[in-house]
Amino acid sequence: AREGAGAVARAATRTADEAEQEVADLDSEISSWQAERNDAKERVASLTKSQLNEVKALKGSPPVSVRRAMESVWVVLNSGQWAKSESRLKALDLSQEWTKVQRMLTTDDFV
Repeated sequence: AREGAGAVARAATRTADEAEQEVADLDSEISSWQAERNDAKERVASLTKSQLNEVKALKGSPPVSVRRAMESVWVVLNSGQWAKSESRLKALDLSQEWTKVQRMLTTDDFV
């Protein structure tokens, strides 16, 4: 019985060590993402009014690559609505969301 208890204790210790390492890895990853987010915020904040107007002017009929980038930004900014429903995310049709993307570009608080 003692041998079994010892094996269980070693396994529990191993599991706890693995969990601690996973938490440390996740903390490191989160820190990295936060640093990237802060960097992106600084770059966006440094945009001039002229540059912002240029982006907003593209809302009508932008090149495909620009449209995809704008749609991506919209998806990221609105990702909370799909957080609880994977099926809604899979059913997302960005061609039907384009008017919402365009609306996003015209709001004063977009950037």
